[in-house]
Amino acid sequence: MLICPACQHQEYEGEYFCSECGARLAGGVPPITLAYDVERLEHPSNPARPTTHLGINVPPRCVALHIRGATITLMFPARAQYLLGREEQGDVLPDVNLEQYRGRELGVSRTHALIKITHQQVSLIDLGSTNGTRVNDTLLAPHQPTPLENGDEIRLGKLYLKIYFNL
Repeated sequence: MLICPACQHQEYEGEYFCSECGARLAGGVPPITLAYDVERLEHPSNPARPTTHLGINVPPRCVALHIRGATITLMFPARAQYLLGREEQGDVLPDVNLEQYRGRELGVSRTHALIKITHQQVSLIDLGSTNGTRVNDTLLAPHQPTPLENGDEIRLGKLYLKIYFNL
């Protein structure tokens, strides 16, 4: 068992963050968010076809985030949830670290929003961010899931992203 250094909560070995307070736990480095050049991404062993949205090929069981002004699209295998935010000197490391895309400058909170996938439905939840979260220019109420559609525009503070998925 691991003991959280911030709140003394017990966690199982292999965990990276405390489920109680979100602090980073000692004993491991969390996996990094990978960026793929979508044009070069291939799945020769997978007979399922990628879904194409405005020139972005999304492989089966994947979620893609295209950041306005970026030359690459972030691609992730579909899983239950992804924390969007930016890394700072604190203890919480987001699954999708937007610091390198001017996240701090554009008003992205350290723990800004959560992409949640349940039963082939993708939702976005604002986590009480300082500068708000919008979907297609509609401001989200904090902590309320909002269903997403392919190609929806997400705004975290002033950082614009488009989401695509093939579940």
